[in-house]
Amino acid sequence: MEESVEKPMVEGAASSDGEISTQYVDVRSIPFILVVTALSFSLFCVGLDNIIIATAIPRITDEFNAINDIAWYGAGYLLPTCAFQLLSGKLYSQYSAKWIFLGALFIFEVGSLISAVAPTSAVFIAGRAIAGVGAAALFTGSLVIIATIVPPEKAPAFQSVNAGTFGVASAVGPLVLFVAFLVDQFFMGENATIPPRVARQRTVAAVCWYNLFSFGAFNTAYYFIPLYFQGIKATSAQDSGIRMIPLVVTQVIIILIVGIVSAKTGHYVPFFIASGVVGSIGMSLLTTWQVDSSVGSWIGYQVIIGFGLGMGMQLFATAVSATLPDEDVPTGMALTTMAQFFGASIFLGVGNNVFETKLIGYVNAMEIPELEGHTLVSAGATTLRDLVPVEYLPGVLDAYMKALGWTFRISLILEGLAIIGAVGMEWKRVRGYGP
Repeated sequence: MEESVEKPMVEGAASSDGEISTQYVDVRSIPFILVVTALSFSLFCVGLDNIIIATAIPRITDEFNAINDIAWYGAGYLLPTCAFQLLSGKLYSQYSAKWIFLGALFIFEVGSLISAVAPTSAVFIAGRAIAGVGAAALFTGSLVIIATIVPPEKAPAFQSVNAGTFGVASAVGPLVLFVAFLVDQFFMGENATIPPRVARQRTVAAVCWYNLFSFGAFNTAYYFIPLYFQGIKATSAQDSGIRMIPLVVTQVIIILIVGIVSAKTGHYVPFFIASGVVGSIGMSLLTTWQVDSSVGSWIGYQVIIGFGLGMGMQLFATAVSATLPDEDVPTGMALTTMAQFFGASIFLGVGNNVFETKLIGYVNAMEIPELEGHTLVSAGATTLRDLVPVEYLPGVLDAYMKALGWTFRISLILEGLAIIGAVGMEWKRVRGYGP
């Protein structure tokens, strides 16, 4: 059969006997590159959709007050994807692959749009089902189109590109917008939201590093210490809050003292370094907590953590003001504050994932009748003793404590990394105090 570059199968139709005709395209030609690129981007959208939905499910259940529909958010998409595979294969064998694929992409996007604006959980699921129908033909179509325009000996390589694109979308989806933002900032130069002169300033970059990891460490510990009190010590939410007073009060007092001393001396870098060191000591002590830890240990360790983290909690504003021209201070403040909240949000998720994974593994290894690790994770800390048979409770509490220990280790690592940012700051004094 004669090769054709100008009219590949993606625009043609099936042959009269119902079989797809193959019209191989030169893999170095512009039409081929455009086709493969379009297929890759289409599958990238599907992969991106999957990872975004999976990540957003907790927030979606809050929005619709329908935690019992979680299974349908996935199944409502996957079942149509499965059910329409054979039909999509038949359509590709009878009609133009190009138009079937474009139609499937349109259906997928319409379904995604319906889910995006859905006022109820039922409408959201309906949108997911419509998107699943489109995704079915996209998966099949990408394979069919490659098979019709690429010789058999070369097809596996290009099909793996498409499969890899889907995997890449799942892995790098959360980074896409961040990278796009960085590219935009780069080309805008000094007119960017974050001018290069600010981002490249040594102290600003160091403070961003410090805030990213230190606030990530603090936020992770702050959210999981109550789980120790409520899950291990069986306290109520109110008592748990009372038992965290040593951390909070110490932190507030130290913030005030350091603010006064820094204002008197003009120095701030020593407090950042001390904050990272003392905070790391406190986090390391936190990893030694046990089921039967004494009152003295959980009070004393929280005091050390509050003392350490309090020293560097607010001084980033001082550091920015001392190193940037007045016109750049607002931008520097915004950038360092963004790093603070970014670290707090991202690493809290990391800590939660580590905790759940470890707890599920430890509990499942115990092989408790009619109880799995997922059940404990779903039930929450306060119902721990209601779900676990009395004879297995000591072992489960030990497993719970071990899982918390791994989460506290995340905080320890993060606080250790924060020291690098503290050491990297320029050793300057606040303006008006001399060099």
